Amino acid sequence: AEFLPLPVGQGLAGTVAAAGSLLAIEDAPADPMCIFPREARESGIGSYLGAAVRSDGAIIGVVEAHTSKPHSWQPDQQRALEAAAVIIAELVKTTDARGDRLKVESAYLGLSEALQRLRSRDEVLEAAVEVLGHALGVSRALIVEFGEQGEPKPVEQEYRLESVKSASGTV
Repeated sequence: AEFLPLPVGQGLAGTVAAAGSLLAIEDAPADPMCIFPREARESGIGSYLGAAVRSDGAIIGVVEAHTSKPHSWQPDQQRALEAAAVIIAELVKTTDARGDRLKVESAYLGLSEALQRLRSRDEVLEAAVEVLGHALGVSRALIVEFGEQGEPKPVEQEYRLESVKSASGTV
């Protein structure tokens, strides 16, 4: 009840959905694309970052991040959100094929709520790998990061079943 439906192309997420491109706004309530600036401020939206979620060439959603105060989004943050959009699209496609969509949507809602409480990059990555592991129903899910020269770094974030040996620390 607290959200008003807006046509695609209006508002911040609607603009991302219509254009299909990343939108990074340092001061969201002050931006002319923000239709409800007072409500945005009251909801704690200071800055906005949104990326289109595409599946088979069609935009099926928008994944977004907010900060409570105006914030300049760095290129690595923008790339991370775009990568998350690609992962979400693949998960939606896979779960649609398997019929597990409700399970995955519930997991994403849980991740969304958890992300609001997380403060560090490592906490966000740990929550993401945990939710994705559960949502996919896999025995192991992990995040592989790469250094500046493209070399893989040791695994730090991992979801695994108790019966599976940990890959933590391996490259």
